[in-house]
Amino acid sequence: MSRAEVIEAVNSMGREDRAFFAAYLKAKDLSENVDYAEESSRRLAAMQRGDRIDSVSLRDIHDSLEQKGI
Repeated sequence: MSRAEVIEAVNSMGREDRAFFAAYLKAKDLSENVDYAEESSRRLAAMQRGDRIDSVSLRDIHDSLEQKGI
């Protein structure tokens, strides 16, 4: 699929589908990022040890995702 075809396909999508596609591309990009994988593993290990995310950080994450339509 050419770049122009991708642009045309995205432009023909509704808002909800574009938000899903954007989230999918971000997840795909992150899944291929070695540094991100290492950081995610470090954070997961910390959570399994009992470290928790505070409510302010959780609210920031929620607001950020909401602004992106996710």
